[in-house]
Amino acid sequence: MNKIDDLCNETRCCRKKSELIKKYFQKWSGQHKSNESSIQFVECIITFVGTFIALGIISVVHYRILAEHDLTFLLGSFGASCVLLFATPSSPLAQPRNAFFGQLIGATVGCIVRIIFDYIREQFIAATLSVAISIIIMQLTNTLHAPGGATALTMIMTKTTYPWYGFQYVLMPTLSGTIILIIVALIINNLSSKRHYPVTWW
Repeated sequence: MNKIDDLCNETRCCRKKSELIKKYFQKWSGQHKSNESSIQFVECIITFVGTFIALGIISVVHYRILAEHDLTFLLGSFGASCVLLFATPSSPLAQPRNAFFGQLIGATVGCIVRIIFDYIREQFIAATLSVAISIIIMQLTNTLHAPGGATALTMIMTKTTYPWYGFQYVLMPTLSGTIILIIVALIINNLSSKRHYPVTWW
């Protein structure tokens, strides 16, 4: 009887494992929901104008004013922020609180991790840690903003003369640029009768 019981238990265990594996890989096929959405042309124009003006202001400051002084005002993550703020303004990730604090967290964590790993000299660990830690803090503080992860990675990749000098990037361009994006998003998004930005400030 014991052998039969053991065999039955083993069979049940195998079935459970098989079902778990099957369910896991079934998730890969998606939920089979339609991804089609009717976006009006006017909405696309609003998105274009908002992105053009916001990045236009930042780019002018960067290329015409600060570049000759070896200062930067343009981050790659600002492009990703524009996708959220102007193309999906009702998204939780696009709200001012998320945009501001998500970028602040990413920049600050990136700078701190870079300083620590300047002495250890293992940049691949610094790159992965900065993004992972930033995401965790954003999740815990309910300030998720995807471009913040890109900003954290940018801080690791940015070379500075002195380790602490990099903290200027938290204020400029990260926060100052983000504030410009939010202000333009407030003005442009609300020109559309179908948009209401922000959904929430806090």
